[in-house]
Amino acid sequence: MEKDKILALSREENKKRDEGKLFVERQSYANGFIAIQVLVCVFYLYRILFFEDAKQAHFLFGPSILGLCIYQVTSYYYTRKIANLIGALFFGFGAAIFIFKLFMGTI
Repeated sequence: MEKDKILALSREENKKRDEGKLFVERQSYANGFIAIQVLVCVFYLYRILFFEDAKQAHFLFGPSILGLCIYQVTSYYYTRKIANLIGALFFGFGAAIFIFKLFMGTI
């Protein structure tokens, strides 16, 4: 067989497991997750600053800030960038406050 035929056959067999497509798919899911988390944080800050009533938003904000903390910890684990560590500490502090308030019944 010619080289081109072998490559075409290989590509046809591995369409579902193409590493480039899988990477793009995973990256798009991660970017979507981050975008949703950031929008939730912006919504929460908007409620606090302009309405001074964020009781309903706590249950939206808490899990999202916890998710951002886990994302930053995972990013730090793989890249060892100081910015990810600072982000993990920042979001971790916010998540700890949320969990404390949740269990103490002050939300």
